[in-house]
Amino acid sequence: MLLIGTGVWLPREGMEDDDDADDEPGGEAARIMSAAMARGWPLLGIALSVSLDELAMGFSFGVLRVPVVPALGAIALQALVVSVIGQWIGRRVGAALSERAEMAAGVVLCLLGLAVGLGRLAGFSGM
Repeated sequence: MLLIGTGVWLPREGMEDDDDADDEPGGEAARIMSAAMARGWPLLGIALSVSLDELAMGFSFGVLRVPVVPALGAIALQALVVSVIGQWIGRRVGAALSERAEMAAGVVLCLLGLAVGLGRLAGFSGM
């Protein structure tokens, strides 16, 4: 439900932001610059939010008694490969979609939410 809700909200938010100028004090450009210039507690919050999935993986690897060095290597390699692929796709798709990127992201999130929901209904237990 959260994925579907986010998928519905994202295009609506994008349409509302089209009315706002990016140069305004509360505009999107100002928010991006604020995040890029984060220091102190906000920077710690950003770092912690990004690290939660690594924490979950660390717990899983600890329970499974996976050796640390191969696990770190696998995580680093996976993060590098997926980040490069994501940037490549984002650059290509972003240039093609430009203003409609938020609409496309909303559709993808809705489809993903429906796939997860239908998988649960069909009896698939998850990942």
